[in-house]
Amino acid sequence: MNNHDTSARRLVLAIAVGIGVCGCATTDQLSQARQFSTAAAALATATNQAFTEINDANSEYKMSEVALGRAELTPDTLSGVLDKNNRLKARQDILNALGKYATALNGLATADTTTAIDKAATDLSGSVSSLGSGYQTLTGHSLGVSRGDLAVIATAVKALGEAYANEKRYEAIKSIVPTADKWVQTVCADLASDLKSSPGTYQTDLQSKYVADFEAYRAEQAGLSYSAKLARLESLRSETRALAVADTSISKVADSALALAKAHGALSSSLTRPDYKIGDLVDAIGQLQQYATDIKTFNDSLKK
Repeated sequence: MNNHDTSARRLVLAIAVGIGVCGCATTDQLSQARQFSTAAAALATATNQAFTEINDANSEYKMSEVALGRAELTPDTLSGVLDKNNRLKARQDILNALGKYATALNGLATADTTTAIDKAATDLSGSVSSLGSGYQTLTGHSLGVSRGDLAVIATAVKALGEAYANEKRYEAIKSIVPTADKWVQTVCADLASDLKSSPGTYQTDLQSKYVADFEAYRAEQAGLSYSAKLARLESLRSETRALAVADTSISKVADSALALAKAHGALSSSLTRPDYKIGDLVDAIGQLQQYATDIKTFNDSLKK
């Protein structure tokens, strides 16, 4: 993307988000919440897919070892690293909860029926509960979600009643986001720190699988047809692509958690501080969108 395209994209995003912050523009005061929640949900989806790829790489490596006769088949052979590692599973649960929170926030921002409001309220409560349990598993500490905090969220949603005007939805979001921000900041910071400090097995699994497949191809190529050879070589090329970016994939997931925290904090500030600069929110949401795109691109490259 060239500089002109980037500038144009930033201008469009600034206009869209600015509508919700400028006091003189009332046509869509919820624009900034929608922008954030859409980007955050997309990031959570892409990141969870990356975790799935890590899980699959581990099980595929173990299957290749069995196929080459270097290991015995056991029940563990077919399971991935996430299936046995509670800490990794907790990370994925936290990301799922963050994605559900963002989706629920978007649902609240767009709700136009009592049913939609009730669903958003239920999803918000459930996502906060999941954040707490995932954080407890990952760190051994309580996230500190108090009854008073939950009451603030419940009251904000209840205040909507059957009034679906933008002003009412905006006031609900204005209460909920700052209340939830302390949880989002804590969870994202610890998630990023844990990912960066924990030695991963992903690159090792990919390397071992590639070596096994390469050795198998060399041993079997004489008996393969042209189309079979081409298919096997294409598979090996896909594995080299994955290896080329494996060393940065976990780091990018960690950084994306920090980007999510930054964007949520910016959204909270934009809702509570009249002097907040809208450009900072635009930048934060743009970074969040870029991380979602980059991680999705990584996931897609593994499927080619």
